[in-house]
Amino acid sequence: MVLLLSLALVLNISNVSAANGNNSTTLNQQVTSQVNSQITYTPNEVNDAASRVKNFYETNKRLPNYVTIKNTQVTMPQFLNLLTTDLIQTNQGSKAPIPLKNVGEPLKPTGATKGGTLTKTEYINVAQTIKNMIDATGKAPDNANSPIGQIKYETLIYTFSKIMNFHKTKGRLPNYVTVPSNGGNGGSGTTNFGKGQLNGLQGIEGLQILAAYINKNLNHQYGAATTAEGVERTGLGDCWGLSAWAAKVLYDNGYTVRIVQGASVEASNHRWVQVLINGNWINFDPSLVTRKYGGQPYYHTCASVSKIIATYT
Repeated sequence: MVLLLSLALVLNISNVSAANGNNSTTLNQQVTSQVNSQITYTPNEVNDAASRVKNFYETNKRLPNYVTIKNTQVTMPQFLNLLTTDLIQTNQGSKAPIPLKNVGEPLKPTGATKGGTLTKTEYINVAQTIKNMIDATGKAPDNANSPIGQIKYETLIYTFSKIMNFHKTKGRLPNYVTVPSNGGNGGSGTTNFGKGQLNGLQGIEGLQILAAYINKNLNHQYGAATTAEGVERTGLGDCWGLSAWAAKVLYDNGYTVRIVQGASVEASNHRWVQVLINGNWINFDPSLVTRKYGGQPYYHTCASVSKIIATYT
């Protein structure tokens, strides 16, 4: 009788210990979950982090592994969720705290855009799509569809960081945002255009060499080629074709370049190129350097920018 009572007591104590252990594990999980869910950031704090991520990307040509916000290391997938939530709330006029969520890494970031411009409506729609995907899957997307093609994961974070940095400095959302190509850092310094004479172009001297080559080998003609390949093949192009050709050569040589458009005396949709050098956009009009227009200096323009057509970086 005493033996049976002792065994029963031991079994009961064992069961109680096991139950307490399970309850303790469950309680710890609940507390951890509650602590994580209680981490929130103000829109201003997210915008400040966006500025730092933007600057890091432009300096190092890559994203940081994380960004620190209020002593917490926020991963890039988590930050993408903060950015898109911040943008959507800002557009709605909300300043509500933004919770930090656990967000998984994308599986295989890919994309197929050569860059370009998104309007405010377009980039907000992209942000909403991303947020919906994160909410549904718990992971950052590999890319997001847009009017200018698939924008890959890293480029999305940089682009939305630019947008929220703009809001931080200007107090409003931009009317449009320029999205870089998914290529990242420009070309390798060699191009298959220019008969082998346009490799290794650098800085202002490279622009001078390119202008001289265009003046000698190409010319402007209305109704001529409108694509880079057509200009290379025929030696003739309108302002659209010459700009596409020049942009490709410059990009292949590692320049950050964009094609812009504006109204001139002769055309309402004149196009030329701008090149980013030492933080400034330098005009390069491949039409005006041709023999047809007297070989003007490459930095002369005949129009003001009204639209950015594409950016290659």
